[in-house]
This record gives sequence, C-alpha cells and structure tokens, in this order.
Amino acid sequence: MRLPDGEPFAYRYHRNPSARATIVLLPGGIGLSDCSACNFERFVEDRSVITFDYQERFATNAELARAIASGSGRFA
Repeated sequence: MRLPDGEPFAYRYHRNPSARATIVLLPGGIGLSDCSACNFERFVEDRSVITFDYQERFATNAELARAIASGSGRFA
C-alpha cells in the first residue's frame, strides 16, 4: 500500500473470512516478520493477521506506529 505521504509500505495480510478479530504481529529482534512464522501459522486458524518487516526509514517506534495507524483503514 502507499501511505498518505506517497511512500510504499509493504506488508503481509491473511484475511480469515470467519475471524472475529485481526491482530498485528510487530517485527522484533532483527526486524523480519519471518521470525514470527510459527505464531502467524497458529493465529491464522481463527484470526486475520497482518505482519510486515521493520521499515528502516522510520527512525523511532513512534514513527512506525503512526505509519501503521495511518494505513490501518486499508487493511480490509
């Protein structure tokens, strides 16, 4: 997707049509979403899941959180 400032924001989204909740798996450690693959596989059984690699252009977690929030309406 593209953020309001026009910059691309890559993510993975598994939409589970029967899910009653969507969770976001935040990248930790080395910043790769692949590190949470086991959690992703478990959660998609009954939830929709959004995950992404750490976006290096954001200098702080607050900047990353604002980017996620600005795009949250596009994950549907």
